[in-house]
This record gives sequence, C-alpha cells and structure tokens, in this order.
Amino acid sequence: MFFASVVTGEDAIYEAWFSSDGPRSLEVAFYSSGYVHQNVGYMCGNEYFTSSQLNPVTFAQLDSIEAAFRVSRFIDLPKGIGQRTVWNAQDVYRIRKRTTAGTKEVWFYNSVSSNKEHVERFFRIWDAIKAVINEAQCNK
Repeated sequence: MFFASVVTGEDAIYEAWFSSDGPRSLEVAFYSSGYVHQNVGYMCGNEYFTSSQLNPVTFAQLDSIEAAFRVSRFIDLPKGIGQRTVWNAQDVYRIRKRTTAGTKEVWFYNSVSSNKEHVERFFRIWDAIKAVINEAQCNK
C-alpha cells in the first residue's frame, strides 16, 4: 500500500485497492498536493507484470472524489459489505479515507448477500475514483 507520497512525503487522503482471481490488481493513492499514484498488476501467460505511475490531478478532481464520499455518506457505511469467501476466488475492493479525525476503511467482498444501498453507495465512490484516474492518465 501507499503510505507516503514520493513527491512530498505526505500521507494519502484517499486510497483504493482492488484484487481479483484473474489475477489483476489495482492500488491507487490520492494526495492533497495534487497527485495520484497508481500501481497495476496483471497476469500474461504465466508471468505477473506490474506498472506504476504518478500523475498530477487537479483540485477540482479531488473535490469530485470528496463530493462522492459526502453524497454516499461513506462515514456511515459498514466496515465490510458482503460476505468474505475464499480470498482469491472473488473480486475484493477496499476504499480508505484519511481525515484529521482518523481513518475510515470499507471493504467490499460481493453483492450476493449485501445491502443494495450500501453497494450503490460504495460504487458511487469507486466510480468517482476511477473517473479521476482515467482523466489523469489521459491528461499526462
């Protein structure tokens, strides 16, 4: 995981993590100074590859993620959504937000036995994070 920015030595304000049985993985960390650090992992044949990028983001993009946290009432989501089964047999997501009051982390395991509202709120934030990542990659 990312705990400090290479650029400024600051803690990430938002972190998102995804892993699947593909295997594919994604780790991203957003910094208030205007950067996003992204690590991607994937299988190709029998080899596992990773790539890492540090991209600038605008304060408006950070604000759009913050708005998704607020509208989705992230602070009220349970620590885990869905039931955890075999770790590598399902897609697993995690979103973490740091504030001066502390850190809140929510895991999403699956939607089969999940509260539909919780799933929708979680993925509203996830989609906002993905949108900013995509924009940051295109605007390099």
